[in-house]
Amino acid sequence: MATATFRLRAPGGKLYRPGEIQAQFHADPSKYRWCYGGVRSGKSLAGCVESFMTALAYPGSVGLVGRYTWAQLSRTTWRMLQQIIPRDLIARQAESPANCFMDIRAGSRGELSRIWGVHCSNLDSIYSMELDWFFLDEAGQMPQKAGKDLWSMLASRLSGAVGPLRGWACSNPNGHDYLWTLFFRKA
Repeated sequence: MATATFRLRAPGGKLYRPGEIQAQFHADPSKYRWCYGGVRSGKSLAGCVESFMTALAYPGSVGLVGRYTWAQLSRTTWRMLQQIIPRDLIARQAESPANCFMDIRAGSRGELSRIWGVHCSNLDSIYSMELDWFFLDEAGQMPQKAGKDLWSMLASRLSGAVGPLRGWACSNPNGHDYLWTLFFRKA
């Protein structure tokens, strides 16, 4: 499979060129997707790129980028997302455990797409959200019951008016955990 090239800069300034696994992930039309691979294989970067590209493709959309704890989110995933989004496209942003978001200039008529950064160890912060998409980074690091409950909660929150009403996760494979059950176990 040929790799696609997005004109995005990865952290470190290099042009983002997805490898085969990342390109397959980006091209997958499934409502729910899981990008998995070994340590430092580019899963989180692919998830962040997908988040940004979705925010751009759906002006006015509301998305969620989540990680289990605030420390994990702020030190890795959120930082990576900030590094790949061109600064001139960020209209507003805030970064604290209680209020973490970026408003991205996404449309030709000045529409803004919002990306919420959420630490997911407490589901209370998600209950009333109306989302168009979500991304869980390192979803396999969550306790099994919490991860399964979180995925179900986020899937039920896909009720936004803009679309695409999709969710994705990235993680290392971890045996027959809740992600394996969601994506591979046949009913």
